[in-house]
Amino acid sequence: MSSPIQITLPRPTSYQIDAFFCEHRYGLAEANTKAGKTVGAIIWQATQVLNDRLGQEHWWVAPIYRQTDIAYRRVKKMLPQEIYRANNGNHTLTFANGARWVFLSGEKPDNLFGEDVASAVIDEGSRVREESWHAIRTTVTATKGPIRIIGNVKGRLNWFYKLCREGEKGAPNVHFTHIAWEDAVEAGILDLDEIEDARRRLPPSVFRELYEAIAADDEGRVYKDFGPDNIAPDITDVGGTIHIGMDFNVDPMTACIGSRVADQLHIWDEIYLANSNTEEMCAEINSRYPDRDIVIYPDPSGRARKTSAPIGQTDLTILKGYGYDVVSPKAAPAVVDRINEVNAVIKNAEGYRRLHINSALEYIIECLEMLVYKEGTSQPDKSMNIEHMTDALGYLIHAQFPIGKKGSMVVKRAKGF
Repeated sequence: MSSPIQITLPRPTSYQIDAFFCEHRYGLAEANTKAGKTVGAIIWQATQVLNDRLGQEHWWVAPIYRQTDIAYRRVKKMLPQEIYRANNGNHTLTFANGARWVFLSGEKPDNLFGEDVASAVIDEGSRVREESWHAIRTTVTATKGPIRIIGNVKGRLNWFYKLCREGEKGAPNVHFTHIAWEDAVEAGILDLDEIEDARRRLPPSVFRELYEAIAADDEGRVYKDFGPDNIAPDITDVGGTIHIGMDFNVDPMTACIGSRVADQLHIWDEIYLANSNTEEMCAEINSRYPDRDIVIYPDPSGRARKTSAPIGQTDLTILKGYGYDVVSPKAAPAVVDRINEVNAVIKNAEGYRRLHINSALEYIIECLEMLVYKEGTSQPDKSMNIEHMTDALGYLIHAQFPIGKKGSMVVKRAKGF
């Protein structure tokens, strides 16, 4: 067994130490351009390689070959040539301790399966294919090796953005670091004059993503004002009447659950049932909230008879049969009107937010953050199959906060099912 190799590496900045040398298995860094995220990740993985006593394999994966080559050449310049044997044909460095540092492209996910990997870095995570991330995760299953994922922000519709939000919320064994231009200037990596020049010459949305490391695709989002100010960990069941918005889609069938608190709506639970039906949804609600006063605001399409139910049964009569109060208009509101009503509760023209959601509700938060319009239309893009929970929320808000009623609660018991 070889001894660890002793060399001197560049000294990382404080935010590079925080991002990469954490004790967590997964270290995620959303960073502005040229902030030193690649160098920081190289220093971290070099310590993994050089202190490897088992002669294992370590991977650096970038979206395309050219970016892989950039990291490979940087590592070769950083380390003394006498401590490794380079194979430039397959971008591999082999060290005296038997460890191999391999630099790979994530263009073809199928090429990333098979090896047991001791550590991995995913470079430009927001641009790497999600299937490649899945493949890389499988490679550390046997070794239980650490993974570091770095990248610029590139909208919200990618797996890296979602994973960073999980880390931001404190997901187990996940460490999240946000690095913006201010951090790089303070560390002496970037000059303030260069930042100001970029601010003058770049579109605001581009500057926001590349230098502030904040997603800037709000124009395409259906609920573009929904954000951290609508999310809190202390949104809980305060007792009293439970209000439930429900969508009757079979896969998934969804419900958002909350309370009316003064002129606000607090959502503190959600139900997501794959390949389900109204009976199963009612059973789940009763299991969670027995002996409670419950009002349900369902999809008005539930007035139609269910082909799978006995003659005369509809989704609405099933709900009523369980003893719930049901609030449903005779016809569904126009999609654009329902979206406007939800947006008005998220944040009105005066900046007041009436919708507050418990931070543990991952599905509804993801839906509100990720749902976008179909290009060139005013209709939500349904290709991601995430609109159902926001539909459920919309039915609830349409009843309780109709535009023009100043947020007053409107409850009309549905009759004549």
